[in-house]
Amino acid sequence: MNIYIYDIEVFVDDWIVVFRRPEENSDHIVIHNDNHHLRSFLSQPDIILGGFNNKHYDNWILLTMYLGGSNIEVKRHNDYIINGNNAWEFPFVSYKKLPVSTFDLRDDIADIGISLKSIEGNLGLPIIESSVNFNIDRKLTPGELEEVIKYCKYDVDSTIKLYNERLEDYIDAKILVGEMYGLSPQEAVGLTNAKLSAKVLGAKLVKRTDEREYIIPDNIDVNDIPQEVLNFFNLIHDKSIPDAKLFGSPGAKGMTLDIKFTTSYGTCPVTYAWGGVHGAKPCVIVEEDEERVIINQDVASLYPSSMINFGYCSRSMADAKAYESLVKRRLEYKRQGNKKQANALKLVVNTVYGAMLNMYNDLADRWAGRSVCISNQLAMTMLIVRLARACETIDFININTDGIMFSIARREVELSEQIVNEWCKVTKFEMERDDFSKVIQKDVNNYIGIKADGSIKTKGGYVSLYKGGNFKTNSLSIVHKAIVDYLVNGIPPRDTISNCKDILKFQQIVKTGGTFDGTYHYINGEKYEVQKVNRVYAVTDPTYGQIVKGKLVKFKRKKNKETGKMDEVPVDPPKWQEEIISECPTHAYIDNTNKLTVDKLDLEYYINMANSRIDKYINIDRKVKNKLDKIEKEIVIMATAKATSKNVFEKLLVAREQFLNAGIKKTGINRYAEYKYFTLEEIIPIKQKIFKDLGLSDIISFTDSEAVLQIFNTDNTDEVVVFSSQLAPDESMIKNPIQKVGAVQTYIRRYLYVLALDIIESDGIEETTGKPVDEDGKPAKSGTKKSNRPATNEEREEVKEELTDQDGDFTKTQKTAITNGLKKLRAKYMDKDNVVFDDDLEKKYSKYISATVKKVKQGLTKSEADALLIEIGEKVAE
Repeated sequence: MNIYIYDIEVFVDDWIVVFRRPEENSDHIVIHNDNHHLRSFLSQPDIILGGFNNKHYDNWILLTMYLGGSNIEVKRHNDYIINGNNAWEFPFVSYKKLPVSTFDLRDDIADIGISLKSIEGNLGLPIIESSVNFNIDRKLTPGELEEVIKYCKYDVDSTIKLYNERLEDYIDAKILVGEMYGLSPQEAVGLTNAKLSAKVLGAKLVKRTDEREYIIPDNIDVNDIPQEVLNFFNLIHDKSIPDAKLFGSPGAKGMTLDIKFTTSYGTCPVTYAWGGVHGAKPCVIVEEDEERVIINQDVASLYPSSMINFGYCSRSMADAKAYESLVKRRLEYKRQGNKKQANALKLVVNTVYGAMLNMYNDLADRWAGRSVCISNQLAMTMLIVRLARACETIDFININTDGIMFSIARREVELSEQIVNEWCKVTKFEMERDDFSKVIQKDVNNYIGIKADGSIKTKGGYVSLYKGGNFKTNSLSIVHKAIVDYLVNGIPPRDTISNCKDILKFQQIVKTGGTFDGTYHYINGEKYEVQKVNRVYAVTDPTYGQIVKGKLVKFKRKKNKETGKMDEVPVDPPKWQEEIISECPTHAYIDNTNKLTVDKLDLEYYINMANSRIDKYINIDRKVKNKLDKIEKEIVIMATAKATSKNVFEKLLVAREQFLNAGIKKTGINRYAEYKYFTLEEIIPIKQKIFKDLGLSDIISFTDSEAVLQIFNTDNTDEVVVFSSQLAPDESMIKNPIQKVGAVQTYIRRYLYVLALDIIESDGIEETTGKPVDEDGKPAKSGTKKSNRPATNEEREEVKEELTDQDGDFTKTQKTAITNGLKKLRAKYMDKDNVVFDDDLEKKYSKYISATVKKVKQGLTKSEADALLIEIGEKVAE
């Protein structure tokens, strides 16, 4: 291929373009103010130009030069772009295009703010800029021109180093993908990964408005998802919540759900957000021992797999199966050992998800992209809950959208593998398992994992560079190494740092952003302007002060009292403002030409920084602790015993215990009879989950005189426990036969489950909602103050025995509730001032009340009193 890397410099009456092939020892080609020479050079066959950020600047300036623009026109175009305008909208180049293919090495680098100077620093190269002012208002002198050419050549050489860094996994991969799908090398390298992916998948942009029409896939079992999590994701259907508030907008955080997952062995705080779920035990050190192991399970190719498994591929593709076919093609190359082709297609496979969320890409399909992320979180939650229910010794250490890390007893490892495998069959995911012998974790994004063979996996901004940096980031790598050396091997940071003789491991690459007007260094109290990107070291020489960034503040934000919004108001006169660059040493030395030696460094600065960061691995930060303390919702998932090991009676005992631990509260209130009770809506969902996990099934049947609840062991259906209750004689005044049957069956179902599950609360099942009253309906006097102490075991057993004996005598509380209900009935139908009063009603209810009072005096069972209370409440409500 005929590839050249190039760079441009523009002044008021001079422009320079430098070209060079990426091969070692190739010559620079310099063109100065010569449009004809430039056109001749660009007329070479199959020429491809590469640069850094050239897509947004150099390519368009080059087009003005190619079209014969004068020096003045080139400078005007330059200033047009520098002032924030779109390069392609400059009138001189309207509807024109360069006749050569180009690629931009800045494309697809995750750090959108990275500059070529930052990359030079990260690569350990000198960070140098020309001293010639770009705003000079005259033609350059020969000396100035020579200096500008020198530094332009240097930038081209630096870009070639970046080209070689990205060659195999980026340039070659794009070209190979192009060959597979019939694209020329020139076309393939000129596209971003996202645009190349759209091209090979035959996508065409379609405008859609259904981003929030999410539907949970069939292979996600909502019974394994806590209700709090379902409620959070169901917010997507609430159109009263604006997108910017729900999902977040640039610079703003969207809505999140903070909860705690608690098992028998510990608690893990977790945050659900629209971009993913993450959680971790903060500041913990976990080690395997004779009893327990540490397992890390990651989903292989999560996003590509979920797009296929859940049916969320972009609907903008001409062929709905195009993406799935591409993934299969890559896997086939992988099976054949064809690593080069497999890696090339991986570039496309891993790009499509992000492209679906880009409204300007031909693959745009925000419904599919959003659905992928939500479904992945629900799927991982399903696995977490299943593991927690099945494994009584599990303790979650780290939770992410694409994987989980947990410790578990060795005796339950096989069980955990069974659960994971069953989950994989349902979701069609593949899991990749790693075991760690030790994990040292600061938070979800910062941990060190040590494997049995001594190899180390690091994640996070404090430790990821312990082996050194790369072209994207390479600051303070010695501090990263010192932290890992200490936490893993117990080597004091002082030893690691003092023994290092490579000065580049101490460097900090600092950059001033575009919102600031300049960068300044204080030396001997004097302020000197310096470059925007600098290599900085901490030194002992007090002559050198800190580095600051400054800007002239012309506007400030102020709240508008009338609208309540923040408005920008002028600052008169404008005010100069400076701030210290983050983590800048007190005594900073700028060494952009690599001349400083290690003996000049302030090693204590680096040692203290390492110790401070180590402390954050060991001790929970106050802000983090405060956040954890504020998390109110706790999802308790206690393991169930293995169903196959228990008979129906043992399972029922476990079910009763789990129902008690579920902690549900009574919310059913008969406000007319002042009676509070459990509703079927409270009992049934919890009962269903417990019975399903334990292997129990239940059937309720009715005759004219009896209701029967049968509970079967699903592992052995010959085993059954039976609960029955007689139906009370029909003395109700409900005339509608369907209503009558429904009321009786609803009541008796609730009663049978209360009996079967041994439901009990410390305040008693018959608690009323009002204050105690006597038989005449007056406030009852109490000689003793109610105690707030917990009930003793003996007292709980007494209450339990009393409550489960539903055929025993009714309680004083029930009697009081009946009295209150009859008083309300009397007031409603027998008071002559009441709007519903008439003689027939008075006679009817007078007779009913007299008969009821007679029943009460003769005595009732608890179940009869329950039925009577429901009946009274319904009559009051008629």
